[in-house]
Amino acid sequence: TGISMDEVKKHSTKEDAWLVINGDVIDVTKWIPIHPGGEQAITAYLGQDASDEWNMIHKAGTVEKNLVPEGGNGPVLKGKLGGAAPAVGGGGGAAAAPTGLTLDDVGKHNKESDLWIVVNGKAYDVTKWVQVHPGGVQAITAYAGKDATDEWN
Repeated sequence: TGISMDEVKKHSTKEDAWLVINGDVIDVTKWIPIHPGGEQAITAYLGQDASDEWNMIHKAGTVEKNLVPEGGNGPVLKGKLGGAAPAVGGGGGAAAAPTGLTLDDVGKHNKESDLWIVVNGKAYDVTKWVQVHPGGVQAITAYAGKDATDEWN
């Protein structure tokens, strides 16, 4: 059945650090100090589903390229997410916005405290990501409520 989100939430410290990326539960404990984007980029999402944030800044295959066996010095695949349903919105990681939104809808979320962007046709609530973005706050707020596809690609 896989690893429950409740189990993932138990691993939310730098000394015992798990997160979820695209349905995979990954132990990032040994990866934190050597992560190219800095520690804060990972530690902000410990015990949570970091898929949206991950997909916004990493190319497909990046996780697979960096995985190491259990005990290795890097991210370790623990298994697939399953069991208890992950929390949606309100305190979890940034969630993809509901489908059927217009750019005008996204445009209403244009403040640092409520910030959405569009990338490749998908709307993302990146409010929680603003303060830990490796490129700085301005790199995201410049696209608040806008389509950032050209900049992203």
